[in-house]
Amino acid sequence: MTEPKSEVVFQDPPTPIHGRYDWSKIAEKVRRKPNTWALVFEDDRVSLATAIRAGNVTALLPTKGFVVRTANGSKGPPRKCDMYLMYVPENDRDRKD
Repeated sequence: MTEPKSEVVFQDPPTPIHGRYDWSKIAEKVRRKPNTWALVFEDDRVSLATAIRAGNVTALLPTKGFVVRTANGSKGPPRKCDMYLMYVPENDRDRKD
């Protein structure tokens, strides 16, 4: 029988990467062509699209008029897809006419 592991190494964790997408800039670009689908990424994590749909990406809140659609999803793991984004001005509660 082997002994349970009890050794540890004391070191700082790596610096976190704060995402590879600038969601504010993406939102700005998509707003320039309302009611038109934009391909935001190909073959990336389904969880990104899920986070946007759930309202966890402030720049792309559904209440700000953003709609997400995915395509070519893989059953994973990891689960990946292509993600499209559209801005619908009529659904933007913050819009000022």
